[in-house]
Amino acid sequence: MQAKADYEGKPLITKDERCEIELGLLEKFDAFARENGLTYWLFWGTLLGAVRHKGFIPWDDDIDIAMPQHDYLRLVELLRQNPTAIRDAYLNAFEIDRGYARPFAKLCDSRTILFEDFDLSYVDEGVCLDIFPLVPASDDEAARRRMRKRWRKDFVLLGLSKGRLVRAKNPLVTAGKVVLKPYAELRGYETFVSDVCDDLDTVRFGFGETRFVACVEESVSLFESSWFEEKAYLPFEHLDLPVPAEWDLVLKNLYGDYLQLPPEEDRRCHRSVAYWKAK
Repeated sequence: MQAKADYEGKPLITKDERCEIELGLLEKFDAFARENGLTYWLFWGTLLGAVRHKGFIPWDDDIDIAMPQHDYLRLVELLRQNPTAIRDAYLNAFEIDRGYARPFAKLCDSRTILFEDFDLSYVDEGVCLDIFPLVPASDDEAARRRMRKRWRKDFVLLGLSKGRLVRAKNPLVTAGKVVLKPYAELRGYETFVSDVCDDLDTVRFGFGETRFVACVEESVSLFESSWFEEKAYLPFEHLDLPVPAEWDLVLKNLYGDYLQLPPEEDRRCHRSVAYWKAK
């Protein structure tokens, strides 16, 4: 695994270069998905960018997509069998390499190296697309609450196990994290990633057979399954890409009044740096 110190003093990949690399990754991923009959949608800030800006949010520098559970697992298996199927790219997924410490995947540009300030990585990562699986959630409200509570706990403990301590506004919450940190480090990150991935790998019912789906990420967002039953297409930069047909409901669920621009002080990129990979 390459170290950040090895790149000190070397020129950074600029925000514009990074967006160009990510857009190229997205174009190649879209072609691969079409060729293999895989369903995906623009998601999170990328979906918001498509609707509000017809491309990248001006102050953002990443791309997020989501896939139904079944298609996500097929993607992992296809790229496990043929890791170089997408040119100049590789897939980081816990199911492929247990040194990768997240329960969602990243499609990385193999020519670049990326270092994130807020996370510790146990595998090399490049400039990437984040790929989030959407998992069917129980129609029983109590069961949904239990799953979301468990996943949130797993994400908190995962961060603590890797040395990440994000202080909360409530000092009691921060104190609780400090107490839990030695336990999380002792158990190890694999325990908490595995707990979420075990749910992801267990297909209990089909995507269209339940009312709700949950996104495998830190906030464990919940959506109506019907919002994703049909696709629409929206322009994103020079591409025309798939989005949930009910994208308005998805964005209201995620952001509320999503057409309202955030305050200037909240218009920030993710904290990370990227370089062209050393030969």
